[in-house]
Amino acid sequence: MEVLKGAVNMLTWQKIDLVQVEAGMNPRNRRHVPFESLKAFLESYEYFIFGIYEQVHEWPTGEPHLRRTDTIFISQRLIEMNRKSTGPSA
Repeated sequence: MEVLKGAVNMLTWQKIDLVQVEAGMNPRNRRHVPFESLKAFLESYEYFIFGIYEQVHEWPTGEPHLRRTDTIFISQRLIEMNRKSTGPSA
């Protein structure tokens, strides 16, 4: 989270197209920043979930739920640049 906070100016001006974070999915996981915190922070700068990858289960305890994921967020600027036309083609 500190790295993202250090990039606030670049995030504010949408100078970064994609942001990949390793997000904690289990509230007992103290190693990774919680997904909800990362999502709220990045959405406040108009970055939205592009995809969730590399889902890792809670291997230290053997429990069958997620420990972390690699989540990619995309900037609103890049979304707008790649918006598909929904109207008839000319």
